Amino acid sequence: MDARRLLDPASHSDSQKQALATSETLVEEVLAADTIVIGAPMYNFAISAPLKGWIDQVVRLGRTVLFGSKGPRAY
Repeated sequence: MDARRLLDPASHSDSQKQALATSETLVEEVLAADTIVIGAPMYNFAISAPLKGWIDQVVRLGRTVLFGSKGPRAY
């Protein structure tokens, strides 16, 4: 699959746009913040499912993370 098509909002279906609405809200909150403090327990040496879900929503290719020749980098 061509990654450029995934990044083009014009190619998104209505259901994809709806799914990205929550992510976009969270990304805007992160980008507007001066400081982010995360305090969370660890369970069996892993982060909790809600924190993992939040991270999954704010780490978005082309929006908050870019990939270059040396791998991922912050946007």
